[in-house]
Amino acid sequence: MQDAGKNTRRWYWLLLLLATWLLVVLLAVGWRELHPQWRTLQRRAAAGRQDAPWLGMIFSEPDCSGDVNRCRTCHFPGQEHPAAMRSHLDNQSGCSHCHGGTGRALVIPAAHSLPGTRLVDPLMYQPFVQASCAGCHLPGEKPGSERLARGAMLFLRLGCSLCHPLGTGGRGGFDFGPDLSTMGRRSTEELRTAIIDPRRDFAASTMPSFATSFATHPEQLDDLLVFLLSLSLPPLDPGGDGWCRSRAGRWQGLVEQHCSACHNLAGRRAGGTFRHRCSYLLERGAELNCSRCHRQASSADSDDDCPLLEQHRRNCVVCHRQARGERS
Repeated sequence: MQDAGKNTRRWYWLLLLLATWLLVVLLAVGWRELHPQWRTLQRRAAAGRQDAPWLGMIFSEPDCSGDVNRCRTCHFPGQEHPAAMRSHLDNQSGCSHCHGGTGRALVIPAAHSLPGTRLVDPLMYQPFVQASCAGCHLPGEKPGSERLARGAMLFLRLGCSLCHPLGTGGRGGFDFGPDLSTMGRRSTEELRTAIIDPRRDFAASTMPSFATSFATHPEQLDDLLVFLLSLSLPPLDPGGDGWCRSRAGRWQGLVEQHCSACHNLAGRRAGGTFRHRCSYLLERGAELNCSRCHRQASSADSDDDCPLLEQHRRNCVVCHRQARGERS
């Protein structure tokens, strides 16, 4: 009988401990619900401000990729980069479309897609955030995208497109390298390893190491990474409103516009003097100048392609997803 009484008391104590533990868990969950992380971050952002009407509010805004952004719930608008915000925030281009991460999340690990989460769109920091400029602009077209332009040129100079042709939708090239625009956004460290030591994570890889190519100028590797990150940007939603819709259709058929696609022509006449808009052509201005072949001004509306430009057309897919098609 005494043993039975001892066992009963043990069960009572065990149940009491379990009930206490459950109560603590419920209190902790309730506390987190009443004091979410985003409220704490808001209070920090509002410290020292006279007017903060956005305190206690969750901002949910659409972005140009058709998703929802709640980034401004924790990040006061314009606090980090006021100059860039003047041309982007008012157009509702969305924070995560440029910075990566998960725009709809309200806790830091998920919002920033930190290691350990199941999310696959890591937050991008400088200089890699320049990759997002390619969603709306040609590389080097706008100030602040210089590293993106240099990375695009490195992609050509190093012969990356021989094994990784862009715009194929899958595998291609004589060595069957994957189309990098279809692989999703990778972390910078993963891409860095794939270039410097490709066999570390994939022993059967036939890709050579490019470590010697960047030995004397390691900053150029970051330029190439910026361009590689730009290949997997989320597409703009063509059904968006206003500014978003204009961005989504801006590059439709750009290469099909012949000379006027890359040259600012006065009255649409190719007179041999022009200002390049394409970084690739900018470096080859003397070689591709119209005056080399055309002694007189000729119409830019001709149905015949320039044979000299045709030789270089295969390289257009570095910036334009298809040699004759849409730039997303």
